[in-house]
Amino acid sequence: MQIFPSFIYQYRHQIFLALYLIFGLYAWQEASEIFALASTLWMNIFNFDPFTTWEGVWEYFAELRTGVPPAISFLEVVCYRLTGSYQPITHGFYRFSLIVMLLLPVWFTKRRVIDYLIHLILAFIFLLALTKIVMGNPQMYDVLTPVFLMLFVLLVRASLGSDHQRGRQVWLMAGAGFFLGMAELARPFIIAFIPILIGIVIYRFRNRRKALIPFLTVFLLLSGGWHAKLLIQHGQLIWSNHSGANLVGAWAPLLDHKALEATLEPEAPPLVVNQWTWDNINTDIHARNTAKQKTAVFAAIADQPGKAFDHFLTKVGTFTEPQVGMYSYHPEGWDIEAYKWLVHAGFWLLGFMIIRSLIQVMGEPTRIASESVILTGMAAFLTLMPVIGESGEEARFLVTVVPFLIWLLIHVPGLLYSGKYISSNTNL
Repeated sequence: MQIFPSFIYQYRHQIFLALYLIFGLYAWQEASEIFALASTLWMNIFNFDPFTTWEGVWEYFAELRTGVPPAISFLEVVCYRLTGSYQPITHGFYRFSLIVMLLLPVWFTKRRVIDYLIHLILAFIFLLALTKIVMGNPQMYDVLTPVFLMLFVLLVRASLGSDHQRGRQVWLMAGAGFFLGMAELARPFIIAFIPILIGIVIYRFRNRRKALIPFLTVFLLLSGGWHAKLLIQHGQLIWSNHSGANLVGAWAPLLDHKALEATLEPEAPPLVVNQWTWDNINTDIHARNTAKQKTAVFAAIADQPGKAFDHFLTKVGTFTEPQVGMYSYHPEGWDIEAYKWLVHAGFWLLGFMIIRSLIQVMGEPTRIASESVILTGMAAFLTLMPVIGESGEEARFLVTVVPFLIWLLIHVPGLLYSGKYISSNTNL
């Protein structure tokens, strides 16, 4: 039975394009008060004073080796150098990125009328909730990471249909390499997922190897170039030298903190002495300390596997419950309650999709290249990493998973009637 008039089906893309434009304008106004903290000021090590000259910019990036995301910091620093302010990035670009993050999931559906309707309702609720939630600790990379990853998938998909348009395919693949590189330079743990994604792209283009050249070239220039700099200059592979400190926070109940502290070296004093700068952790000292912290965490987990597993399950429950507040910040309202219910339902769907994807891949390994499996894998990975590596700011890390949960929630009607509704035949 046809629920909607035939003209709505016929002109659904045009009708909903207009509705999305209206939503975008509304969202821009609704999000007018939100802003991100400058990524360059992470952990209060640096300030923007050196960036009044290009020499200062060059020196900063030449020495950068800590948890400041280089891709996002580059946008802020160059914006500051050109305009005298980084607020166009932390205010306007952040607001724009949040809206794009909420709109992207519909591109991974069949874009039927019901898909559009459900997506607009979900986007509206999540917009209202997130504009409150993110202000507990608004970080640019929480929003940009899923945007970069989803754009990577979309551009690879588009390039697969461009075999007879070589010029277009080159630009699409270069764009895919760019966004994958930007995603990796936005969060240090993304590097663990990169070999899988690159392997899938190579597999999908195994008979069109020339298309891989722009993809790999751009990715290696961005991500590979930064890691080569770190490896040559500091002997450092992962672009952040702070991962051990995060692990200590995540696995605190298992550790003997006094014994661990006794093994650590005093950190370097602040680069600039004023009321807000902290210790300088952009150093070899901090790299050595974080290595000791990681060793202590891994040893504690190995020595107490039962307690470690219980702690892991507790953290999974905490993350997926979900959390909406951080520290003393606790937003409230009907939109927050709806957000919590929808996110919890989304995680149940994610669990179902993880099992389904594993069964599919075990039965037919090439299914790993399907969009549904890739998106499910991304959602699972972005959930797992903060569970094992962070503590106390689950509400913030959950923001990165939100667009993938929206993608799953759009498919609820299809899941109820057909297990094949989430297509596993659309390959990357």
